[in-house]
Amino acid sequence: KLYVNVSMRSSGISYASSHNNTSDARLKNIIGYEEVSIETIASAPLIKFTWKNGDSRVHIGTTAQYWLGTELHDVIEQNDYLSMDYATTALAGVISVARKVMTHEEEIAALKRRIGELENEIETLKAA
Repeated sequence: KLYVNVSMRSSGISYASSHNNTSDARLKNIIGYEEVSIETIASAPLIKFTWKNGDSRVHIGTTAQYWLGTELHDVIEQNDYLSMDYATTALAGVISVARKVMTHEEEIAALKRRIGELENEIETLKAA
């Protein structure tokens, strides 16, 4: 096994793709669980932008300033600029939304059962 602990500094804007193979729970001290509210996710700015350093390619993203004030603790300050890990933010958002959807699915199923029961009661009352 190879573990590399790297510190990287940049005097400008840097971005990269990453794949983290160290997500094994046995390597983590779990200190709590996080959930990002649907309101926080839905209110996040989704922007189209180009970098001010001359890179003219159009990107889609959000702003660290927005996420700094939320329950997601993923924004850090580096060289007077704010930075965040998009992968962590996206994963937290997807899991939070999936949990909310599952809750809604359960509530919908319960309501459908109750509607069926009430329809049966109405039919029984009509027949009486």
